[in-house]
Parts: sequence; C-alpha cells; structure tokens
Amino acid sequence: MAVYDCFTFFNELDILEIRLNELDPHVDHFVVVEATQTFAGTEKPLYYKENENRFAKFSDKIIHVIVDDLPDRSSAWEREAFQRDAMMRGLVHAAPNDIIMISDVDEIPKPQFLKLISPLNTRDRIHFLECEHFNFKLNFRVVDKWIGSGAIRVLEKKNIRSPEKIRRLRARQSRRLPMWLNQLLMMARNKSRFGAFIKHSIYENAGWHFSFMTTTGEMTEKIAAYSHQERNTTAFNTEANFQKMIDEGRAICGRALEEVSMAELPAYVVDNQAKYRGILNQKR
Repeated sequence: MAVYDCFTFFNELDILEIRLNELDPHVDHFVVVEATQTFAGTEKPLYYKENENRFAKFSDKIIHVIVDDLPDRSSAWEREAFQRDAMMRGLVHAAPNDIIMISDVDEIPKPQFLKLISPLNTRDRIHFLECEHFNFKLNFRVVDKWIGSGAIRVLEKKNIRSPEKIRRLRARQSRRLPMWLNQLLMMARNKSRFGAFIKHSIYENAGWHFSFMTTTGEMTEKIAAYSHQERNTTAFNTEANFQKMIDEGRAICGRALEEVSMAELPAYVVDNQAKYRGILNQKR
C-alpha cells in the first residue's frame, strides 16, 4: 500500500517546501500538478520546473504533472477543475487500494492525523481532514471557523473518478446541524457520487490552510490569476489594500485574524523560523 499526496500548485514555493518536509515520512509519492496557464487563462511560467533544484532531495518521490492542455473556456472555475482532474495523470501506477490525498498545496495535513489513517479504516471510506485557516503570515489564524475553510480528502484510488468531484464533497452540510444529521445527508450525497453508501470520517483541526503567504505585490498577482475573479477589482486587488488588511488584522474573507504560538505550526517551520521570517509575524 502506497500513499499519494496529490495537490494543485501555482507558485507557492515556500509552502511547497514546508509541505514536502513535513509530510515526507508519511508519503510515498507527491503528485505536483502545475499548469502553463493561470485559472484566469493567462500564460504563466512553470515555477516548480524552474526551481526543482530546491526540492532535489525529494526528486525520487515527486511526480510532476504539467498541464499544458487547459481548454479554452471562459470560466476560471472550469480551468481549476480541469487542472485538479489532471491529478489522475499522476496516479496511473497507483494500485486500487493505495491511499490518495486530494488538496491544494496550501492545505497541509497534520502528521499526527495521517498516522490515524490506515488501509483498514480507509476501505470504502472517505476521510475529511478539516483545516484551520491562516492568512498572510503562518501564525495569523482566521478566528471564526466556517464550512469553506478547507479540508484534505483522503480515500482509496479505486473510489476516485474525478478529483474535482471529490473536492466538491463537503465534510458537513452545516456546522449548525447535529453530527448524526450531517452523516445522514453525506451518505445520501455519497450514494449519488459513488453509487454506494461510502462511509466518511471527519477530523477537526487536522490541517493548516496557509493562504496568501507572500509579499503584497505577489498577492495581487495571485488574485489576478485564481478562480475568485470577483476579487480582481481595482478597489480590492491592490498592495495598499492587502497591507491595510494585515495592519488591521483582517483576513481576505473579512474575518478577524489572531496570532498563534509557534507550537501550533508545522514542526519544520518551528525548526526553520529564520528561513521563513518573511511569512512569520515575529514583532513581539
């Protein structure tokens, strides 16, 4: 049984480095899915390819999927879905019962939760590793949880036809509903997606979702490139606006940010604080 960690990648080099080092003991193959265009449809460099020497120690584990055939579609969301489904190109040698993780590069599972997942408890089951959300700095956490804060999906390869459809499966219909009702609703949805009543498990605070861990200038580049094009406006997408959010302690979504201790971050970050000082708040 092998573990495949599959994720889409844009240009998040620091986050990729943290992910590879944090998960290396628990993962057999990393499937890095990178496109030659942004979700908005503009040409982009292959950032992983240009920087692969930085990740040379993981080269025997990395499967680099280059997506150079994004369809000419008007929707950024369709391009994102196409790139995510290209994860399957990196799974051609995976066995039916191999364990597959599906996420974006900035959604990193906590290693202690990966230890709880085994071939036995993954048989015909999907695991949702819910993430805490962080913006701008690795130690700036979004205060209020909400259902869209991100989750890593973990399941057997045999139950994957479309990673994008797996991505659309939510762990919960609502945080306001009791767990038993959430479970019932999820079973019904799984029946329509998988043709069977696939079981599921939810692990809370089981990952880190590190968004916009870069300079304010590069934040404007990301907003111009990603699927939430409703934010790509002259009023919102400016360096000054992002700096104001950071200064006021507000996340991209408008929720409040709180600073957390280093102990709550990945061990690789704790051990390499100087390397990541640009994306850590260390003013105290």
